[in-house]
This record gives sequence, structure tokens and C-alpha cells, in this order.
Amino acid sequence: MQTFREFLIAEAEDAIMKADYLDRKKKMAKKDYDKDGKIETSQEEHKGVVDKAIKKAMKEKAAKNK
Repeated sequence: MQTFREFLIAEAEDAIMKADYLDRKKKMAKKDYDKDGKIETSQEEHKGVVDKAIKKAMKEKAAKNK
């Protein structure tokens, strides 16, 4: 049987885990902006979009210089 103190500690740990889960869920992007098949955090989606744009620009520049 748990003591009251152990019960309170367990409840606090559950609350922390739930808050952490909700924080991570809120930070996820609403859709897959970089079209890589994964919905990631907003920062990761932004990096993917920027990376894709840079690669496209480099490819177009290489094709123009030929």
C-alpha cells in the first residue's frame, strides 16, 4: 500500500508527463509543409522547406550555366 506522500509524488509525476506530452503536441506543425511524408515540429518543417528551396535554386542555377 502506498503512503500518502508516495501517492502525491506519483500524481505529480503523472501531471508532469501529461504537461510534457501536451507541450510536444502543441509544437508540432499542422501539416507536412516540406512534403517529406512526416509531420514534424514547426522548426523541422521550416528547415525542410528552406533546404528544398536551396536545392531547387542550385539545380536551376546549374542548368542555366550549362
